[in-house]
Amino acid sequence: MTISGKHKREDAGTRLVLLDGLRGIAAIMVLMLHFDDLSGVSGLFSHGYLAVDFFYMLSGFVLVPLIEHSKANLAPARLMARRVLRLWPLMAFGVCIGLAVHGMVWTLEVELPLLAMAMLYIPRLEGSLLTFPLNQPQWSLLVELAANLAHVLVLRHIKTRGLLLLSALCWLALLAASLHAGSLQIGSAGNDWLLGFVRAGFAYPLGIVLARHRARLTIPAMRWWIPPAMLIAALLVPAIPGLPDALMDPLALLAFPAVLAAGAATAVPSDIGRRLTWLGGISFPLYATHFPILEGAHVLGDGLPVHLRAPLLLGALGTAVLLAHLLARSPLATGFRLPSFAPKRLKPAA
Repeated sequence: MTISGKHKREDAGTRLVLLDGLRGIAAIMVLMLHFDDLSGVSGLFSHGYLAVDFFYMLSGFVLVPLIEHSKANLAPARLMARRVLRLWPLMAFGVCIGLAVHGMVWTLEVELPLLAMAMLYIPRLEGSLLTFPLNQPQWSLLVELAANLAHVLVLRHIKTRGLLLLSALCWLALLAASLHAGSLQIGSAGNDWLLGFVRAGFAYPLGIVLARHRARLTIPAMRWWIPPAMLIAALLVPAIPGLPDALMDPLALLAFPAVLAAGAATAVPSDIGRRLTWLGGISFPLYATHFPILEGAHVLGDGLPVHLRAPLLLGALGTAVLLAHLLARSPLATGFRLPSFAPKRLKPAA
């Protein structure tokens, strides 16, 4: 990959910092989507659910070195155990917040089975009900872990053409699903949960392809803020006269490979890099805990006049970000670690 202009003077490592910033921006867009949904304020972020597809693509990109090029060549079971133990603590913390929130309106007979299922990543498959009602975003983590498992067992052995074909077929399936459902806000309910795996089937293989061919990409000098601006524009999905949302969502997905490629190739100044690193640090804590916090404010504010309800919801917004900042500095952010022993080895990927 060649970078021209002043960015040649930047340390090569700073280019990956921008991916942290993109991850943080995507998490904030999901936060604002749910804030809009629960407050009914603006609807500006009504397509923020597409950030999940960007997360899948980014996951495929960043895990290629670990799964396909790592000298450790860890066994599949150990790789997956590391991945689960990395993600589980923060999501479990978010589930506990959701348990406290729903305790205000539900009974223990309802909550305890859902708590056990959430802790074990078992979805509730009941019609249009949420698969993980205690912490709604958990459904996407289950899909991501499934994509990681597919990567470890199968995708690492598939060549670029096969991955591109898989991605193309999944995109066509998503186009049909979006035209049927009216959007790509699918995958979180019992009657459409399988479509969440199709969303990952489009985005995750493209992340693998970009990572494998990163050294062959060439990009002209680019300001560091351009990839974040591209991502924000794709997630806002501005209305185009004559094109329904059902068509705009699948088209917006096609912008993500360019965003990821530009983000991986663009260097940033060190002072900006520190801010982007902070964004990346809070991204998963924010994603894992924000929904029950906003939902709690919504429950408490139900029935209150607008001049009292609005500050409550805005306070919940600030609380979610502050909690994510604190959690990013806590042991929960690094997850649990497996004990050290001599693991079995994987054969190098083709």
